[in-house]
Amino acid sequence: MQDRVSITTQEAWELVLDIFKSNGIPLDKAAAMTEVVVRAEADQAFSHGLHRVAGCVGAVRSGKVNASASPSIILEKGGGLKSRREKLLASSRSRRANLMTDPSGHEGR
Repeated sequence: MQDRVSITTQEAWELVLDIFKSNGIPLDKAAAMTEVVVRAEADQAFSHGLHRVAGCVGAVRSGKVNASASPSIILEKGGGLKSRREKLLASSRSRRANLMTDPSGHEGR
């Protein structure tokens, strides 16, 4: 059985940020992802904490995720919202989803 290792929140932050950056995730996105992961771990939401780091890195390394993509939300005429992921998923069209929401909050086509 392995011994447990305790690290501070700051050490976790530095470790996770370094892992994300060294796997090709731009600094601004790596910092945002690190914030979410380390805070979740500190809040004992372990399934959303450090446990997620390997999966995030794996998705980037496999090419399934474009680490440089930036999501955007566009307000359309008539008050609808459209989320555009700018090729966030680098794979086939079947994996890309455009979510459109009408003002009542129901998913559109």
